[in-house]
Amino acid sequence: KMRVQTYGIDIPLVLVAIGLLLWVSKVTKATSENYLLITQSLSRLGQGDTAISFTEGKHPEEIKDLLNSLIRFRDTLLQVQRHTEELNDTNARRAALSDSSLDGLITINDQGRLVDFNPAAERIFGFDRSKILDLPLADLIIPAQHREGHHRGDRKSTRLNSSHQIIS
Repeated sequence: KMRVQTYGIDIPLVLVAIGLLLWVSKVTKATSENYLLITQSLSRLGQGDTAISFTEGKHPEEIKDLLNSLIRFRDTLLQVQRHTEELNDTNARRAALSDSSLDGLITINDQGRLVDFNPAAERIFGFDRSKILDLPLADLIIPAQHREGHHRGDRKSTRLNSSHQIIS
């Protein structure tokens, strides 16, 4: 085999090395562009900006999968945000009804602790709502001689109902 050399340099070897450097540079550039795209999108999502999108391009399959996962994550965040707003609206309506009710409404959790105590209940029972929230209902308004029966019924009721009960 004859090697082409100029000034003692192996030309084919130099050409292979240059080609390899160009290929590594291209791969590195594409990887860093993909990395930048993903990190910028995640940063925007973290700041509440959900208007992210990606253009179809020559992304490797792993990057496409990651970008699609990021889009699905964004969509899930939007859905959670929408549900949170709906829940806040529902809670505001419930609070308005409870606060304007002439009946005393008391809400407890599955452990029998006060979650809500409306203004009418404050007037009826003589308690300041802010001082009794998270206290056991039985300790406040159930006479001592009836507490055991209340607790037995409370456990049965808790198994049958949701995690909150409304007593009127």
